[in-house]
Amino acid sequence: MTIEQEAPRIIVVDDSDDDFLLIKRQLTKTWHTAIVRHAHSEETLRTTLDDIEPDLVICDYSMPQLTHEKAIEMVQTLRPETPMILLSGLASDALGVQAMHEGVRDYVEKSKPERLIPAVRREIHTHRLRREKLLLEQAHRRAVYFDAATGFLNRQGLVKTLSGLSTNSGEDNDLCMLSVNVSRNQARRPEVDPRIRRNMLEKIVERIRDTFKQDIICRWSDNLLVVLTNKLDWSADQTLIADTLCEFEANLNRVFTVDNIAVRPNMRLGLARPGVHGQHAAELVTHAQWWRM
Repeated sequence: MTIEQEAPRIIVVDDSDDDFLLIKRQLTKTWHTAIVRHAHSEETLRTTLDDIEPDLVICDYSMPQLTHEKAIEMVQTLRPETPMILLSGLASDALGVQAMHEGVRDYVEKSKPERLIPAVRREIHTHRLRREKLLLEQAHRRAVYFDAATGFLNRQGLVKTLSGLSTNSGEDNDLCMLSVNVSRNQARRPEVDPRIRRNMLEKIVERIRDTFKQDIICRWSDNLLVVLTNKLDWSADQTLIADTLCEFEANLNRVFTVDNIAVRPNMRLGLARPGVHGQHAAELVTHAQWWRM
């Protein structure tokens, strides 16, 4: 389905039921499958913006309860990427200019209904092109900086992340890098059935993700994962830090079962601190692999 064929999702902000029905009739005459929702108050507008991801918001200029200024503010806060068209019964170029300054994309006089559909078509088309471009850019970033098999960062992603952190002074004072070596677990043995091996590796990845929630995880290589965390208190006694690392390793290495096979992950932790043991990703990873508790 092309962006032209996709049914548009439109919110009409108007305190008049009759005016809403007239606008809806115009829209559904052009797009038979269009989703047209009515909002007549702050509450209904907020609910509707939460319920659907609109392609466009059409807003009446003059409403006693919900002003167009408030409606624009709510749309820009809750759905900042969504274009707006303002409708008014007053014919005034000054109103159109003011509306543009307030953040709407177009201004249509109610006395010229023939202008509404072309304006709606143009704004929806532009919005969808912009959205598609953004999705392509996001997909490109994922392909460049993320590992397809695990969803973790890849090497380039870790290098970029560390580079960003190093530009903010003081942010990496409590940060440390943990290397997680997974080369010694049963899933790496060639005699293990490929399907079982894949299931074992999925369990190991899930275990690492659960252990280091909200931390940055990278798949550095097939056998090595890297975690950037600030869960260690470097102002505490070194024994407490060692105990915390032992807890991490014990949790990672809890036995799990795959197809009635008991699997001991046998993961080994390493440690490095940015700014103390190096600054670049490669030297930190190398140091972490040589470090022992």
